[in-house]
Amino acid sequence: MPPNLEILEQAGFTLRIQELPPRSPWPFSAASIQDRVRDLWDAISDPDCHILLCARGGYGASDLLPFLPWELMKATPHKWLSGFSDISALHWALFTQLGWPSIHSPMPASGLWGKNSTADIRALIRLFSEPQKKGYMEVQALNLAAEKSRSCQGILLGGCLSVICSLSGTPWFPTDLSELLFYFEDTGENPGQLIRHWNQLIQNKSLTEAQGVIIGSISQHHSQLTEMEIKRELASRVEIPCWGTSDFGHISPNFPVVNGAFAHIENRALLNWKYHPKRLSQTAQKERM
Repeated sequence: MPPNLEILEQAGFTLRIQELPPRSPWPFSAASIQDRVRDLWDAISDPDCHILLCARGGYGASDLLPFLPWELMKATPHKWLSGFSDISALHWALFTQLGWPSIHSPMPASGLWGKNSTADIRALIRLFSEPQKKGYMEVQALNLAAEKSRSCQGILLGGCLSVICSLSGTPWFPTDLSELLFYFEDTGENPGQLIRHWNQLIQNKSLTEAQGVIIGSISQHHSQLTEMEIKRELASRVEIPCWGTSDFGHISPNFPVVNGAFAHIENRALLNWKYHPKRLSQTAQKERM
């Protein structure tokens, strides 16, 4: 058992490690598209598998989206997909196509797993274990719209900004954004690249129609600007309420968040979220109409 998985085994989970075949000739993916599609579908269709915990991110998750058996998946019981970074592409596709909630979470093969704290891992174990999935995060108003906002609520959907922007204009990007409360984070993107991604979401109306946005960690941005200066610049360019937090991202701890959970922000400083299956079902049905 790999050392990083011991904490899950000790929590009482039965683990199955899905080994991929030899690496693909393409150095930016772990195996061929066909092998990865097959392995993901095998896990989704396995009645004894209830949680799909991705080992790591990187590149290539969006390769799989056109080749997954979406019609078969519609008849398959919901499985919790857990991961972050490049896995954001799968989170958004599952939400858009199937209405499935998922978990933006730390991953055991990432160098960030337990690096500075295990608080995020323990929070993830609680989400895996408890039927009532809820959480909270402290937030800070980044623009005037957030400072003036007496209340803000919506369905959480988010992840890695650059990955999500690459889905714009595809079937994996929601068409109805009116009930969504976005959250974004990123790493390794300089401020110019971040603004380019941000402009895409502004110009395709995503950051006009949504209820608001929470900006998590912006790490390794390779500039002399502070992270807060970058966040405030992003926030200044949108009219919807925009908050910042350091509770999630390519950092440790990276606290889990449920895509599809209903969230509300109280007193402009605390975001509470809770997964309501019926509420998400109504939102997903509206999306697919």
